[in-house]
Amino acid sequence: MQTERAYVESLKLVQQHFLEPMAEYPDLLDVKAIHVGITIILGYSNILLNKLMPRVQNWSPRQCLADVFLSLTDYMKVYTQYVKDYTPLVQQLVVSKSNPEFVGLLKVRRCRHQRKLKRV
Repeated sequence: MQTERAYVESLKLVQQHFLEPMAEYPDLLDVKAIHVGITIILGYSNILLNKLMPRVQNWSPRQCLADVFLSLTDYMKVYTQYVKDYTPLVQQLVVSKSNPEFVGLLKVRRCRHQRKLKRV
């Protein structure tokens, strides 16, 4: 449960402190595709976490988790598109890192949220 909680928190931080602010600068980095994917993944991850927590907290030898995962099989398909969009985004990031305006925005975001980012 600890890992899933940390994963959800990490996705929230990426969404709130990087993707949403960068959406205001599409000329510097087009994060639209990855933002949609992470938003969907975050939603399903929250659902998964909320379904798993009561099961794990009330664990017994006869407890079952398979039905939780089976109920979210469509969620797993979201990762296919996310993975397809990942490499082009990383390539964009590499190119964008040579842009002083982009680097400046990253530094400002990092300074503002350094404490939150260190926790995860």
